[in-house]
Amino acid sequence: MCWEPGDLSSSKNQLFGFHYFNQHVFNYEQEEYLKESIHWKNIEFEDNKECLALIEGRPHGLVCLLNDQCNFGGSTDQQLLQKFKDFHGQGRGQASGFYDEPQKKENAFFIKHYAGKVKYQIHDFKEKNLDQMKPDVVAVLKSSQISFVRELVGGDPVALYR
Repeated sequence: MCWEPGDLSSSKNQLFGFHYFNQHVFNYEQEEYLKESIHWKNIEFEDNKECLALIEGRPHGLVCLLNDQCNFGGSTDQQLLQKFKDFHGQGRGQASGFYDEPQKKENAFFIKHYAGKVKYQIHDFKEKNLDQMKPDVVAVLKSSQISFVRELVGGDPVALYR
């Protein structure tokens, strides 16, 4: 299965949602139970903070490395994958349990997150990351009655392209 850079961002958004829910619902409720001396069984949940850092952490998260390579003209998919391996591959200082490499040599990597171990093909990651929004979509967003939506595309022209 070939996943897109957008899928990587979508995974990040879902992980953030789970993280927020876990931190603010489970933790908050369990603290309230303690304060009110309510008897219950503690709910264990997986903290995905490290997986979020792998995907979007600065300065070496996968999305940051992807954006850096996109800003550096002339780099290849293979160079991007090598950057990922340099910072997150097996035996690296910053390696986490969420990044993995295929056993056989191929242009792919794995992220182990809420959806299990998901394989991302590196082919055209950079090109797809640089895809531009269609002008009519930008026009619709800019004409929205919701100020937040207008702000998404209004201030920074780079935001229109990534």
